[in-house]
Amino acid sequence: MIILVNKGGVDHELVIGAEKEIIAHAKEMANPNTKGHHHTNEISAKPGQQAELVWTFKKPRQYVMACFEPGHYEAGMKGVINIVAQKH
Repeated sequence: MIILVNKGGVDHELVIGAEKEIIAHAKEMANPNTKGHHHTNEISAKPGQQAELVWTFKKPRQYVMACFEPGHYEAGMKGVINIVAQKH
């Protein structure tokens, strides 16, 4: 489970997925007509709130996460999640 806690004063979101999915989401968010969307790989939190995302990582690899509220991605709100195979 991923918990997004928004302690700031503006909306935030967390989108998780393969890099190509994140790039596609970035293009969608750049469209001024995009409003009120929600995908299974995305959560949003208003100021002072939190949101939870239950996500199953299907295979070991690098996943990308980012916030696409206006200006946030450009300001550096992005990162990676590295999933590694469990050693027995």
